[in-house]
Amino acid sequence: MTATSGRATQDGFDLWTLQTDAVHIAVCPELGGKVVSLRDRRRDREWMWAPPGRPLGQQPIGTPYDRGPMAGIDECLPTVGPCTVERRDMPDHGEAWARAWDVVSADEQGITLALELDCLPLTFERNVRVQDAVVRLDYALTNTANHPVDYVWCLHPLFAIRDGDAIALQPGPGAGRIDGGLGLPGLEPDGPAKWPSPVPSVAIDRMDLGPLPACVKLFTPSPQEPSFRIEDTTHADPRTQLACRYGPREALPYLGVWLTRGGLHGFHHVALEPTNAPFDHLDKAIAHTESPTQLSAHETRRWWVEYEVCSQ
Repeated sequence: MTATSGRATQDGFDLWTLQTDAVHIAVCPELGGKVVSLRDRRRDREWMWAPPGRPLGQQPIGTPYDRGPMAGIDECLPTVGPCTVERRDMPDHGEAWARAWDVVSADEQGITLALELDCLPLTFERNVRVQDAVVRLDYALTNTANHPVDYVWCLHPLFAIRDGDAIALQPGPGAGRIDGGLGLPGLEPDGPAKWPSPVPSVAIDRMDLGPLPACVKLFTPSPQEPSFRIEDTTHADPRTQLACRYGPREALPYLGVWLTRGGLHGFHHVALEPTNAPFDHLDKAIAHTESPTQLSAHETRRWWVEYEVCSQ
């Protein structure tokens, strides 16, 4: 299927779009390169979640993430949780989501955006392209300094969920980690993350956190061939599915899983986040020496994520 490109606006912000007969994606360079729409055109399902009634808007760096637009996919770099590293303050959910990105190129072949961070000597580039029913994101992160630089990156996609949706995921070998949560008695932060039931009567794979409201964040080791699916398990026709593949595993050895069932501001959504570390906070990730959190002087690291819309 031939991809076409276009332009649109939402809440006064310019969007760059790519689509085929199967899939549509819309990107907002001014808002951190945010992906505001990832839509299955054949089945008319929008996979991106947005807070009801909240418009897009530019936020100063350092704004708590939940006061921003929150919608769709954001890039979290060089941290997720706010912290201080070598006397430098790292903002909530990082710097990249709150900055305007430069448009390097945009046509039917794809959309390439770039950003030079202020808080660390890093340059970040992302290319988005579409082929058939697949959206592919290719990344390059470069350390421009003459010394090593540590970072945490995670893709932060907030997916809209429906009754009957489930997560198909087989974690890789090794121990996961509980990051935190609310409304789940017995949940122990920094304890082992047992997928899909970190505590009894919870089944994250079925989007079930028991009595509501509740929310949870955990990390699992990436599968040997990193992938997962969100799929409709009802008897609806068609039964929609969003499949994700990412890699290489040595660059993205963990998958963060966030699920809120009313536990955050009454919201209901899920995020599955390929990442280089099993910690949201950069200072904690640096101490976790087994994770690939460091770039050597002038090193460039590359990785990729693919989404495919399909049916069962």
